[in-house]
Amino acid sequence: MSETACLQYGWNVVAAAAANSQFAGVLAGFVFTGIVFLFGRSGLRNVQAITLLLSAFVVLAFDSYLYGVVVGGVDDPVCVRVWSESMPAGGMLGVGGAAVVTGLCRLAATYVDQEVDESTDFFERAAIHLHRLSRLLVYGVTITVSLLLVSATGQYLAVSFSNRPPLWLNVSIFAIPAAVGTAVAALEAYRKHRRRSQAAPAFSMSLSIASFAMVLYAILGSTFAGILTVLSNAQWSLPLKPVLLVMGLLFGLILPGALLVMLTLATPPIAGHEKTQQRAPAHVPLQAAGTDSDLRTIEPGEAVDSEPDHSVHRAEDTPLELVQDPHTTPTASNGDVPPS
Repeated sequence: MSETACLQYGWNVVAAAAANSQFAGVLAGFVFTGIVFLFGRSGLRNVQAITLLLSAFVVLAFDSYLYGVVVGGVDDPVCVRVWSESMPAGGMLGVGGAAVVTGLCRLAATYVDQEVDESTDFFERAAIHLHRLSRLLVYGVTITVSLLLVSATGQYLAVSFSNRPPLWLNVSIFAIPAAVGTAVAALEAYRKHRRRSQAAPAFSMSLSIASFAMVLYAILGSTFAGILTVLSNAQWSLPLKPVLLVMGLLFGLILPGALLVMLTLATPPIAGHEKTQQRAPAHVPLQAAGTDSDLRTIEPGEAVDSEPDHSVHRAEDTPLELVQDPHTTPTASNGDVPPS
């Protein structure tokens, strides 16, 4: 296949594969640098971020290689084979990019958790803006990636059916971004009606599932693309072609859509915007346990000890016979004045 053999279908996937391979490699390099940086930090959130970024690194590394395989098919006489190889490569690029954004949002949540105990009103407002920005990043990237995958899938169907794909098939591929958008809206409503402590187990479980599923997807997608390179030209005719078409749709659109939803659920909320309602109001006189002299103003963010302090013995708690006038001379137990 010459470099212009597939231009009749409106898009030359071979010409774009080299740039996509470099882009995936650059993203993998940045992810690897972030992993090395996180190895020097402790904490549960940092461990979770490392788990996610490790999976993203594997996906992007495989993706860079797959686009190199697509570039190597420049002289392939079967155009649909090259497009089939590009389907898992495009899905991996979208999933890897979304995983990088999710990892950055987790790191932002970790930073806010470390600073929120000493926060001010200005910090809380900034945390609210950061929370909204993280939601916009994750949801926007998720929906945009799903739409880009649908666009590539439409071109793949045009190549597979010689520019005459069935109408129902062209319409049905839009069910994936519709399902992704519906899931994103449902997750946002779920977060608003549940507290962060109640939703935390769902975030951790989704992170574990998404991390393992991403690695498995990268391995299976690369294996599928490798198998395509060894098939003969005659094997691309019926009855094997429908099976290969279904596998291309699976690795290029369906599985990436499911992984995008998992990554959306794995993104934690920023903690600062939830601390605002949990703090005591500023300059509200509260009486702590102790004497009347302990009446003071509780500062914003200060913890109030509800347990009384029994370590200080007051005069009224002392037995009457042990209380003496400091101006009188102490006497012995038999009434005699002790010698000076």
